[in-house]
Amino acid sequence: MVVVDNGCYLGFGYVDETFTATGLEDFKGAIKPYNDNKDTQQIIRGYLRTKHNDKVLVFS
Repeated sequence: MVVVDNGCYLGFGYVDETFTATGLEDFKGAIKPYNDNKDTQQIIRGYLRTKHNDKVLVFS
């Protein structure tokens, strides 16, 4: 999974099918943090443009 908060890439991680989350903080705790940069932003935008909306969770 990849975590983006307020447009800023935070990092990525792997979880199994038993992982349960109730909010963004749970996902933040399951990733390895990485720095945000232009390249990661471009990769994420490209992914989102290719109709993967079923795999995107948005927290308000």
